[in-house]
This record gives sequence, C-alpha cells and structure tokens, in this order.
Amino acid sequence: QDISRGQVPTLRTLERLSRILAEAKMNELELYIEHVYKFPAHPDSSPPEGLLPEEARNLFNYAADFGVEVHPQLQVLGHAGTVLKNPKYISMAVRPLEEPWRVTYDIRKPETVAFVEGMMRELQDAMPGKLFTIDVTENDIEGFNLTGTKTADVTRLIYDYVVKLQGMLNDRGVRLVINQGPLDSEGAMGGLGAY
Repeated sequence: QDISRGQVPTLRTLERLSRILAEAKMNELELYIEHVYKFPAHPDSSPPEGLLPEEARNLFNYAADFGVEVHPQLQVLGHAGTVLKNPKYISMAVRPLEEPWRVTYDIRKPETVAFVEGMMRELQDAMPGKLFTIDVTENDIEGFNLTGTKTADVTRLIYDYVVKLQGMLNDRGVRLVINQGPLDSEGAMGGLGAY
C-alpha cells in the first residue's frame, strides 16, 4: 500500500485494509514509504500528515490480531527527492535534480548510510515483524558518474550497501527483501548477482 504519494491513508483506513486482507486469507501488508513517516530522529523529513511511530505500532498490533503482519518498504537509494530537498539533508544527495524520483542518497558518504540505517531501525522498531523490504530503483547513475564514480564501480557500491543493510537487519532477526532494483544487461539486479 503506497502511503507516500497523493492522499496518505489514515490509521483507520489501514486497519480496515488489514481486516479485508485477513478476510481474503492474505497475511502481509506492506507499506510503501518514501518520506511519509514521522521519524523521531528526523521529524523535519516528513510532512505533517506523516504516519506517527505510535500509529505504525498500533497498526502492527491491530493487524496481528487478524493474522496479518505489517512491514515497511523503504526507498533506500532513489526516490529521495522529498527528503533531500530539505536544506538540512541536501548534502546527502548525489546531486539535486528536478526529477524527485531520481534524487539519490549518496551512499559513498558514511553519514548518509548512517541516516538511512537509522530510518530503517526506527521503522523496524515500530513494525517489528520478520520482513523489511527495500527498493533501490530510480538511481542517479549519471550523477554518480559526474561526481567521480564510474558506472562499473556503482554496481559494487550498491551491492556493498545492500549487504550492509542486510547485516544490520540480520542482527535484529529480520529478513531483508529487495522488492525492486535495477537490472544489468545480464538480468542481475544492480549487478548483485555477480558478487
């Protein structure tokens, strides 16, 4: 369920959706999140209508009563324009662009990786299920190239980044799921199959 574009669903709507999923014998509700979550460590990265941590936990607990696990899907590379247009965070962008879906977290910077890991921890604390989904699409490869990283090196950079995120979640007993990622010419996602 995309909660980041257009009208953000209310907690009541998401609770109703979890009941409908249970009636349909479905057991997962994935919330697609770009920026519409009120991260306690970064409250200025979300609009006022963002999902609050206590709402996310209430939804998680409510849905669990119906046998439905709620877990997040977070954009961890591209689709970062809404967060990174904030002057406080713009230094974490590969480069600013007019296409917000292509604005990319600069994962060459340790502070950017720590920022994303912090967001993931906060989401997982609110929705402490078995799964955490990430999306690594719509990346600004041209921006990486223009700022000194060759395309061939971006593949390894993304791979190492995903492995780091996976390790952080593994330490919490959570399984990382990659929902979307770029395919290379051989069909490997972001080159991940080569390593």
